Amino acid sequence: MPEISVIIPVYRVERTLRRCVDSVLRQTFSDYEIILIDDGSPDNSGDICEAYAAKDDRISVIHRENGGLSAARNTGLPVARGRYIMFLDSDDHLTKDCLEELSGHDADMVIGSIYNAHEDGRKNAQSEHTDEIILKREYREKLPALLKERRLNYVHAKLYRTQIIREHALSFEDDMLTSAEDTVFNFTFLRYCQSIYICAKPVHYYMQDPSGLGKRFYPDRYERYRRLNRFIETTCIELGIDSRAMHKEIYRRIVLSAYWSVIGIIYNRNLTRTEKLLLLERIRSDEELNDVFTSVDAGDVEDLRILLYDGSRVLLSKHSSFLNRIRRSIVSVTSPRLRNRLKRLRRR
Repeated sequence: MPEISVIIPVYRVERTLRRCVDSVLRQTFSDYEIILIDDGSPDNSGDICEAYAAKDDRISVIHRENGGLSAARNTGLPVARGRYIMFLDSDDHLTKDCLEELSGHDADMVIGSIYNAHEDGRKNAQSEHTDEIILKREYREKLPALLKERRLNYVHAKLYRTQIIREHALSFEDDMLTSAEDTVFNFTFLRYCQSIYICAKPVHYYMQDPSGLGKRFYPDRYERYRRLNRFIETTCIELGIDSRAMHKEIYRRIVLSAYWSVIGIIYNRNLTRTEKLLLLERIRSDEELNDVFTSVDAGDVEDLRILLYDGSRVLLSKHSSFLNRIRRSIVSVTSPRLRNRLKRLRRR
């Protein structure tokens, strides 16, 4: 039985697949297996998978009809033999000591840190965090910070105890409701997880792809965010994490969800002015968002209020001074990824 099973979904990644698999084969830790899931890839990715399997008996390949990322990951779960499971996307790759850094801590979930990386070699490390073990009785105090640091938003750079996945029949759900299957999986796993180990060292290169799934526009994007936030809040309450800090983080997520959604609506070139106004109105009338407006300092959400309640006409006419004001406010509260996106918008 290997210590770690690395499940790698494969679909149309002949350009990056070798870099991904080679990063696992170069590990300083050798007690692992690689499960390549060819998700009906129409390019040469399936042949590349078979070539690797022919050279290394730690590598196995499963070919299946195309069903999407969640279905591909789920296909690998029943055949994984390791004590822990890692999910690795085939356009990402690992540092050579990734598995060594994450293994040996005997926690139910091990959370590593990531580099946000670009194909031109640029990278920036995730916000700093000290190495530490977090027991379930400490979740109330510690999980709000992990959520704020985005360490629970994705499955990258993590180990999951296989026994828990098997005992509770855990799997990835279709993302049509939230578009955030990673977050849903993590919070579902946390219900049964007794301990978490945080590894501060970045061990995973998360490649920024402008055309990735997260960049797709959904007309109901805010509703999806809202369902996700409700799921997170409900799970936290089940775990006894109903502290003021968690409520504050949920409020922050709702505000950021509105920002993301509104910016996506405004700059979508396939929507008419009327369609944009209708989508903005759906967000503006959301009761949860209005509850947040009454629960936080007015200055923290002033620009979002202007955007939703007073600024639709001005915003859609692309009045430059108003847009710059909104952009500045967003830059002050959002992630580096969104800041980079807004910089690109300024150059349009």
